[in-house]
Amino acid sequence: MSFIDDARGELKRADHQIFVSLKYTRTADVLRNIIERFVACYDYLIEGFLVKAEQEGKVDSIPASPVVRVKDVRRLYEDSILHTALERYLFFRRVMNSTYEAINEYRRHVAMVFEMDSVESQINIDNISEYYEEMKEFLKYVEETYDLDIDND
Repeated sequence: MSFIDDARGELKRADHQIFVSLKYTRTADVLRNIIERFVACYDYLIEGFLVKAEQEGKVDSIPASPVVRVKDVRRLYEDSILHTALERYLFFRRVMNSTYEAINEYRRHVAMVFEMDSVESQINIDNISEYYEEMKEFLKYVEETYDLDIDND
């Protein structure tokens, strides 16, 4: 399978969690699992960019640290859409590492409330759906713009 296929698979799982699991369970844990899927999708795409760069001789090796990977991709690809998506990826990683409080569980307005940079934020059904649409558009953009159809076995 390719990096694109793996990213598409993670997005498909996120789709199911948004439109099926979240619809029926309405818990903050499902919101967190969706964010995990988004992070995994970005991870596959970032690795695809770096493997392609390695094959083209632009980098010697692929770093293990996600933050260093993002810096390398930013340095290698001057693309504002890609850079914006990388910022979203780093945001999701920070959300995953933060502690959160679940509010309104089992109700329509379920949310994860967390503090980031001394500002209280939340992820709820509405904005997770917006993030999902952004992720779909970004994946489509990557598929149309970059040739990341590289086997990752």
